[in-house]
Amino acid sequence: MNELSRRLGAALVIILYIVLALLLALAVATPWLLGGPLRLYFGSSLLSYVFVYVGILSIGLLLFSMLQIMRSVQKGNPFVMANVRSLRRIAAACLVCAADLIAFRFVMQPYSIVLLLTVGILLFGMLCAIVLACVFNQAVLYKQENDLTI
Repeated sequence: MNELSRRLGAALVIILYIVLALLLALAVATPWLLGGPLRLYFGSSLLSYVFVYVGILSIGLLLFSMLQIMRSVQKGNPFVMANVRSLRRIAAACLVCAADLIAFRFVMQPYSIVLLLTVGILLFGMLCAIVLACVFNQAVLYKQENDLTI
């Protein structure tokens, strides 16, 4: 791995940790936000908390999986089964987030085209993660076969 790739990878890991910390802060601040500034959009019902916390947990799983992939890339061994599982978790997290937004849209009735576009982007991200998981799985199999023949 060259120096630029190493620096970009380190910067991405730092960014992922910062976003994970911000997500944790959001999880802690959610009761205050839903009770005050975001009350008009979300309401203050128990269902609002369920939608928000499901989204936060899904995004947390997605970020954690991305961190695991980046750690293996930094070690110089990206083609391992752990990354295939991480990509599958990323796809599942995207699906859960999309389903959460769709349910939020129909239960809470916030009419927003941005919300529906976000669902489309999440579903596209899920499909991309599934394709990458299949590619990585095949690469792991080729690598294992190659390691056995040498």
